[in-house]
Amino acid sequence: WNLQGVPIVGWQVLVAWLAGMLMLAFSVYLDRPSPHPSWIKRFALRRLALLLVFLIWLAAVLAWQSAPILPNWFITEPVSPNYEYYPRSDAQAYDVMAQSALVGEGFRYYGLLYTRRPLLAMYLTLLRLLGGQGYIQVIFLQVLVLACIPVLIYWLTKALHNRTSAVIAAALIIFREVNSIWLTERITSSHVKLLMADLPSMLLTVLVAFVGVIWLQNIAGRKLLALVCGAALGFAMLVRPE
Repeated sequence: WNLQGVPIVGWQVLVAWLAGMLMLAFSVYLDRPSPHPSWIKRFALRRLALLLVFLIWLAAVLAWQSAPILPNWFITEPVSPNYEYYPRSDAQAYDVMAQSALVGEGFRYYGLLYTRRPLLAMYLTLLRLLGGQGYIQVIFLQVLVLACIPVLIYWLTKALHNRTSAVIAAALIIFREVNSIWLTERITSSHVKLLMADLPSMLLTVLVAFVGVIWLQNIAGRKLLALVCGAALGFAMLVRPE
């Protein structure tokens, strides 16, 4: 129906590659034996994994939050009298499910007594419950949640290859989403600043892939992960069954 997906431009690929090379150089530095390691090296050896996850999540939050909310097919420009953004098209239908639940009418999809994508409805209801009726506040909460996508991409790529590739993959995902927000007036796509199903579905789909890879790398010793993988897939289908 629309144009192809949002591109990643050359300089962004270069920056992602440089981030990976920096990670590679730092890994070489950590692996080099030293009789009297500095406090930075001692801290990195103990907390590198946690630090990288936090930095990737923080980079995604800052990059996505800094991009402006622009009107497109799924969101209006600020309208009077309160000059607030409002979802429209598919996003409006999803938001109405949350609004209906908040006023005690249950999850209703286009006035019907059943809901489509029930876990998405619950997720949006929680966002509205915590963020109120201000669209900007709700979107900020969503950015905090969906910034976990690059983190999961990092974990998945690290499980398949190594830490350097994982940093590059996470950086590319962050850049792609920034481009999606900035180009939303020209390329109709779903992104983190819209109340849509695609990004929450992506979050759970990547989780399924990550848990599945970890499980398949040691099937005999990690049988419980089969249940976790199936549960994650079930949750993903409750957000978007396609």
